[in-house]
Amino acid sequence: MEDISLEEVNIIIKNKLKELDKNKEINLAKDELMIILPLTENQGVIVSVFFDEANTKKVQIKIMDTVYILPKINKNFEFYERISESEEKQ
Repeated sequence: MEDISLEEVNIIIKNKLKELDKNKEINLAKDELMIILPLTENQGVIVSVFFDEANTKKVQIKIMDTVYILPKINKNFEFYERISESEEKQ
């Protein structure tokens, strides 16, 4: 099993963020988000991008010994408005 450095993790995450932004899946300037990079032996890296109380963008990286990612379910969280519903209102 190969090890990965924090520098390699940073490159993977930055490349993914750039790809998502380029494809208009996120807006790096405005969006808050979380990226989870699962590793072997249930290890993982969790990256949170958020704005603090002073509206300054922050990035927090957590390296976790144990991370479980559940399978995606076909449901929308009731707190968030569906994109199709908001488009219909326009």
